[in-house]
Amino acid sequence: MNFTLIQKNLSKDYVPIVLNVFNKNKTWVKESITKNCKLTSDIKDKLPNELIKEITEPFFSSDLLHYAHVLKFSSTGVLDYHDHKLFETFSFVLYLDNVGGTVFKTDEDEIFIHSRPNRLVLFDSKIMHKAINDGKERMIVGGGIIKK
Repeated sequence: MNFTLIQKNLSKDYVPIVLNVFNKNKTWVKESITKNCKLTSDIKDKLPNELIKEITEPFFSSDLLHYAHVLKFSSTGVLDYHDHKLFETFSFVLYLDNVGGTVFKTDEDEIFIHSRPNRLVLFDSKIMHKAINDGKERMIVGGGIIKK
């Protein structure tokens, strides 16, 4: 599999399901590279199988999703340029709202993907990227495919 970045819209509205998982979550990441952002621990096992399949297929088998967490940025939340190359081969962002987006830095360019509910972006984990929240509260699901 060789691709840099793919975006697609999921077939149905998964936002209420993910928000329910977030609201019921009891374990939180205490230290991270984010500022003013609340992160769940791994929620992969709390997501419906049909959502996991939509995230992974047709490019990967659903059992290759190894991690997923929800990030809730405050209006002053920051997540600067970073990558995931030490942890997984491919990464994803699933947007839950219309606030901001993500800047992906490829060798040739910077690509801005606007946040839209149920928009999924799959990308090579070596790609540097950062969150843009437009000074508003924002939520996404981020995760990894093919654990290293």
